Amino acid sequence: MLNAVEPGTVVPIHRHPTKDESFVILRGKVTVTTHNDDGTIIEDVVLSQENGNYGVDIPRNVWNKVEALEAGGLECKVGAVVEHEVEGILEVKAAIKQEESKACLGYPEREQSRLKVKNEE
Repeated sequence: MLNAVEPGTVVPIHRHPTKDESFVILRGKVTVTTHNDDGTIIEDVVLSQENGNYGVDIPRNVWNKVEALEAGGLECKVGAVVEHEVEGILEVKAAIKQEESKACLGYPEREQSRLKVKNEE
């Protein structure tokens, strides 16, 4: 499956528990960000022709967000479209968890990178 992402497109923090995800651009510029369970950023990667980073592989079950900065972003996914469950969207999951516990979320230090960047090297 292919998804085009244009400026202003933000794919909210989500994950796919059963499959890996790849994001590849043909032109333009996007930021791909991975997150901890509490929403803090682990890593962010800018994909563009300017910097030579053309794509990333995102392992299954890793929270991630995509934001289009320039025209031309194209996301590649293997297999059929699978609707997100509540557990697959971090904002919804976090809101439910916070409502149940009434606790503040912490901000631990960033974890080791989970993205495999594809570039021209």
